Amino acid sequence: MRLSERMIETEDDTSKTCVFCKIKHGKYVCPRCHVIYCSVPCYQAKEHLECSESFYKECIKEEIKLKNGFPESNRAMYRILQRIEKDAEEESLDSDDEEQEVDLAVRMANVDLEDADAIWEKLTQDEKKGFMELLQKGDVYNILPPWVPWWRLKEEKLIEEINDSTHENIIELCPRVLEGIPLFDKLFKKPPSECVKFNLINILSAYAYMVHYFVGDHHNFTIEAVNTLLYLSNNFRIGNNYISAEDAIESVLLEATAHQWLSGSKEFHLAVKSSVRDIIQGPSTEDRNFYILSALSDIYKLIERAKSVKGKLKEENRNFAKKFCDNSLFSFPPISKSRLNSFLKKIEYYLSWTKAFATEKFAFQ
Repeated sequence: MRLSERMIETEDDTSKTCVFCKIKHGKYVCPRCHVIYCSVPCYQAKEHLECSESFYKECIKEEIKLKNGFPESNRAMYRILQRIEKDAEEESLDSDDEEQEVDLAVRMANVDLEDADAIWEKLTQDEKKGFMELLQKGDVYNILPPWVPWWRLKEEKLIEEINDSTHENIIELCPRVLEGIPLFDKLFKKPPSECVKFNLINILSAYAYMVHYFVGDHHNFTIEAVNTLLYLSNNFRIGNNYISAEDAIESVLLEATAHQWLSGSKEFHLAVKSSVRDIIQGPSTEDRNFYILSALSDIYKLIERAKSVKGKLKEENRNFAKKFCDNSLFSFPPISKSRLNSFLKKIEYYLSWTKAFATEKFAFQ
């Protein structure tokens, strides 16, 4: 049974009284025995022990699933919510208000933990206050689990023991490479210019910066992520050519400093440079171009998604976003579908080039 099936809020009918305390208005209905109750203490009443004990057993099962089977972003959000609830409870110990709030797990039962606005609507006033304090202090980053980019995965095989499952596991954890990448010599008769290698580094640097900036969650910020790529990569945006890897990477870092909302610390810039090197080196010497293909495929899918979500962003019920997002910083000019298609064509070119030449061209990077 899902959490959403455990506690059902009643319709707004003031004539319904809690069957346990017989005083307060019953806000909830037990999905097992269908009695009406007002709060957690009443839900835990002796007369309701069989249902409530069964409920908490299932909560434990759900917690196990949470730790072992939920996506990392959901686990991170749940940890933040638990911290907020704990802080709110500690602050309200001396309160004269006797009515206890409904348990966090119950309130978040039917809520998408990746939907900030839906979560915000379910928080109590104390919890909202606690969240704002976490942001102001910067403590929220101490709650989040450490994020490791997918390109940091490396194959460490012993000569005497080659484990093919290691390679397969790495592939599963990376963005899926697009299928049917055409051969370069089938599309182009002329050999590619030497600057293509460095132009690709410029795009990969912008990609690494963007993924770091969104802490790996860029697909949940499609429009922002695509615009970030365009702002950072002058090859992508205006077709600039580069004659060295250093120039290609430094161009991205300079573009970042030109935009207040993208500017990063020295440590952040060093992490981006390290990431570009990791992507170019690949998971192993036998498969050097795999991470480049994965990164380009990820960009391709991001742009494809931008075409589908463009113009569909809704303003209603976005209280969290309105409160915490500075629209002046994220007010991007619209990108036409024809321009997005031209970006896709450019990525297709780099995919074909990578498949044909990357292993040779990046052999000494």
